Order: sequence, then structure tokens, then C-alpha cells
Amino acid sequence: MPGVDYNKMRGLLAYLAVEPERDHDRDALAGMFWPENDPAQARGNLRRTLFDLRKSLEGPARRLFITTKNSIRLVHAFSSDVLEFTARAPNDRTDAQGEAAIVALYRGEFLAGLAVPDSPEFEAWTQAQRESLRCRALALLERLWRRSAIAGEVASALPHLLRHAELEPWDEDVHRQAMVLLARNGQTAAALGQYEICTRFLRDELGAVPGEATRSLHERIKAGLFAPDADTSTRPAALPEPPPTADRRPVTVVYCEVTPTIAGDDPDESMALLEAPAKRCAEIIAKHSGHVARTPDGGLLGYFGYPQGDEHAARHAVEAALAITRETMTGVEISAGIHSGIVIAGTRPDSPDVVGRTSKLAARLRHGATANQVSISAQTRDLVAGYFAFASLGIHRIAGFSQPLEIFRVEGETGARTRLDAAGTLTPMAGRREELARLQKHWDSAMEGSREIVLIRGEPGIGKSRLLQAFKATLPGKSAAVRELRCFPEFVQSPFHPLIMLLEGLVGVQHADSPAERFSKLASYVEGRSPRTAAHDVPLLADLLSLPLAGRYRPSGVSLQKQKELIVEILLDVVTSPSARQPLLLVFEDLHWIDPSSLEVLTSLVKREGRSRLLTILTARPEFVPPWKALSASTLELA
Repeated sequence: MPGVDYNKMRGLLAYLAVEPERDHDRDALAGMFWPENDPAQARGNLRRTLFDLRKSLEGPARRLFITTKNSIRLVHAFSSDVLEFTARAPNDRTDAQGEAAIVALYRGEFLAGLAVPDSPEFEAWTQAQRESLRCRALALLERLWRRSAIAGEVASALPHLLRHAELEPWDEDVHRQAMVLLARNGQTAAALGQYEICTRFLRDELGAVPGEATRSLHERIKAGLFAPDADTSTRPAALPEPPPTADRRPVTVVYCEVTPTIAGDDPDESMALLEAPAKRCAEIIAKHSGHVARTPDGGLLGYFGYPQGDEHAARHAVEAALAITRETMTGVEISAGIHSGIVIAGTRPDSPDVVGRTSKLAARLRHGATANQVSISAQTRDLVAGYFAFASLGIHRIAGFSQPLEIFRVEGETGARTRLDAAGTLTPMAGRREELARLQKHWDSAMEGSREIVLIRGEPGIGKSRLLQAFKATLPGKSAAVRELRCFPEFVQSPFHPLIMLLEGLVGVQHADSPAERFSKLASYVEGRSPRTAAHDVPLLADLLSLPLAGRYRPSGVSLQKQKELIVEILLDVVTSPSARQPLLLVFEDLHWIDPSSLEVLTSLVKREGRSRLLTILTARPEFVPPWKALSASTLELA
């Protein structure tokens, strides 16, 4: 458009044109397009951009923008294919001609070629629009070609089906249906050509081959043996429902690729070799709260933050990918790519966004990873910064994406377990003097030999962990010991998980340690700490950590119930032992996610009597109801 000569101006015009006709807050628009500037400078940039737009688009008798000191509105005095495409909702009474007219409005990717990389909020909005419009077009195309195919109108179905395959080249089933209809229409060469298109895409983009059903269909068509009326597997399914309202979800996607170390000529043998490793990868993704979906090329997609939202989705995704790449699997190599973005869910609840931009980028990022490594996008890096260490792999051009992107390799965990640990420097805390004074009073009582227990309860994000951190900063140097345990939602069914994490930290276990090395460290720790009971304690703790016994150690031989009772006593002693030598602050966070076995240990600790210089501080959300209500534990409710 004449006069509109830079991307932020185009982006602003597109945003105002596509969003419903309403007043847009100037500060919000300025923050969206100039987030790196201070508010005054951003508003100035917005004002100058709007002036240029008005100069280019308005005239003496044509006013398009209604502005006030605080708002901007674009008058829709023009046609928009996007608004027309979304406003015309098909239903069961809409005929094929009407649906074809609607889908014809979709002529390609929304704002193709336009990118404003230094305005991430606008980029996220653009991506969501692209996915929503594309999903709507695909759903309409599928209704059109299935409707015609079921009616036997092959010639009418083919244009819509081929357009579907063009827009969704990942969907092998669509390519297969195109081969079927082309063969039914007497276009054998075109059907074989469609197979070549499918094969080339899977090979070049995914490093994969078509599935057995597609290969078998290709051979039958090639040999002139194709008989669609006798083969129910090639008949199109019933007409799908009209496209639903788009459900936009922020998620983090892990694409996991398992490849054999020795390439074979037989695709079926290769798939059989990969079956067990792929199943193990799926188990790890699910263990870390990911939703697993298979891709047409045999890869795995893990969606974190779907179907349930999760504020820690990105961190869980990276943890799952690292756990997968650390698995020892004979005969295969594993690489993973991770990207965080918006997906459009709703059309396929079991497989959200399998062919969307967010999933595609995650899949392509794994090309930046060597064997058993994890590559992530800048968007994911920003979400998990502080929790993991990264190495930049530089700026790369990604097939199918207009703008070059920086890719990072995940080097490993930093040890941070909370957002406060990961944040580095923090702003001074304000407004919690009274609460800090109460905690200090409990600490003073503990210093005199009293066993003090405080439960801090409050809504998510209200500052429970921040209050704890501020209190810990007041403790006098090394004169006090601190032991911290934390519960996580993904381990709510894992017995003793926070205690196991503490024990492994005390023992000095590393991710790279073999089971034998872990056992050796455990035995050395217990022998140095309590040599008289080591023969009794080591086998029990080794069983708790799923480690094989070695050397002079033998199984305990007691019943499972007795084992659990003994483990509880050992863990209690491990947790509280520093209090015999110096004052101890024991922190147990997020009890609303505590597993039953850990809660049993904690309850035993609360019920213990006797004098010791121990202050136990617990944190939880309001829904946590402690089983020791009748006991003398103080509760601090955060307002």
C-alpha cells in the first residue's frame, strides 16, 4: 500500500483491521509494538506511526481512524477477506457451493512474509491468527471433499482434497485419500505422483518414509490392482462436524525423534526396532505431565500445558527431553526439539496441533541437535532461563518460516528448583514486616530448644516462597543449617519423592552416575554418618532409590510394611539430624502436591515430642488441610 513502508506500520494496521471494531488502549498498543522502549517513548512512536498511516490512507472526505487521548479505533469502511472468512459460519444446512465460496477466501497464510521480531506480543497474536484461520480452512476443505467423495462426485472432490494436501503436507492420510480419488478418476499417473510428493516431503522435512498402508496402496495402484469398492480402508469417513470455535492454548511442544544407528533397507524392520524406545520416550513424557501424540513419520510429540494449563509447562518439557536423551537405548539415537507458542486445539482433542506451526517448529529444531541432545527456540529459552544452562547454536533459517531464528542447545540443569532460585537478583520485598516478625519469633523460640512448626498458606503467586527467602536471608551465616524439600504436581503419586531428592543431594548423586556409582555414594554416606546401623540402613535406602546392592550388603528380609516403617524412621533421622549439632531450619514447600508417603513422614515429624533446636516451615495453597489440625502447629495465612 503506498506510504505504508515499514513492518510495524503494516502490523499496526493489520491488528486494528482484524480485531473487532472497538477502542484500543494507546498504552497497550505502544507496549505491544515497542516493548523495548520506556512508556513515554513507546507512545511517541505510536503517535508518529499513526500520523503516517493517516497521511497515507485518509483524505478530506475519508476518515478511517477515530482517536482520543487514550484510545484508537479503526472504522471498518473497507472489505476484509479475513473478517468475511470468519464471519460466514457454515452449518449442516450450508450447501457445498456456499462452503466452497467461504473456503475460497482463504488464499494463503495470514500476513505472509510480515514479521516484527522485536514485538513478541504482536508475533504471538499473528501466529494465533495464522493457526486459527488455517485450521478453519482445513476443516472446511475436509468437509467439502468428503461430502463429494461420499456422494460419488470424485471430480468435484479432487480440487478440495488436493488443496487440503497442499496446506497440510504432514497428514499422510490426506495424501493417501488423494491417491485413492485420483486412481478412481482414472488418473493413475497423478495418483503415483501424489505418492512421490508425500514421500519427498516426509524424507526432506522429517527424515521418514510413508507408512505401510500408503506404500501398499502405491504398489497396488502401480500394478493396476487397485479396487476401491472392495477395500473399506480407502473409503472416506463420515462428514465431519462444522469447524469448531478455535481454542487457543499456550503450550510447550517437545518433538522427539528416535532413529536407528544402523540404517536398514526394510522400513518395517526399522519401525519394529524403534517400537520399544518410542514407547519408553512416551512413558517419560507422560511422567512429566506431557500429553503424547504420534506423528505421521513415527515421531513423538509431547504437549505440555495441554489439556490442563500448567504454569511450569516449559520447564517440565525441557526436563522430559533431557530425561529422554539420557536414556540408554541400544541401537538407537535420540534428539529432541522444543518450542513454546500458541496452538489451536479443539478439532482433534487427542492430537492437538499435530500439523500446526508450533509443532512444526519443534520438529525442525531437533535438526539442530546432535545425537542425544536437545535444541530449543528462543521463546522456550526465555521461559526456562535460570533453570537450565544453554549454548547458542547461532541464527538459522528454518524451512517454512520467513524469519531466521536463534537456536539454543540445552547443556543441563542449573540446580534451581523455584522461580526465585532462577531469577538471580530480586527487587526488595515490601509489605511483609509483620509476617517476617512472626517467623523471627518462632525462630527465637527454636533457638531456645522449642520445636516450632509454622504452616504458611496462601493463594498461588501471593509470595509464600518470597517470604521464606527473605526470612532465610536474616539467618546468621553458617551458625544455622537449612534443609529444603519441595513437592511438584507431576510427582504427587511418586512415594517419598521430595525426600528422595533431598537424600540424593546429600549423597552427591549426579545425572551421569551409573546405578553402581550411585550405590557406592549412598553406602559411603550412610557408613560415614551412622556406621553402627549401616548394614541395616543401606539396603533399605538402596531399595528406596531403586539401586542394586553390592559388596557386603544383603536384602533386609523384613515385610513390606515393616520396610516402610523403618524407611520412615531413617528418613526422619536424615532430615532432622543437623538439629543435634546446630539450629535447623527445615522447609517443606507446596504441600498441596505432597505424596501420601511423604505426608506420613511429615506427620510423624509434627507429632514427635522432645526438645531440639528445629523450626519447620511448611507452605501450601488454601486447599491443603493438614492431618495434624488438633496439634500445636501455627498457621500463618497470607493476605
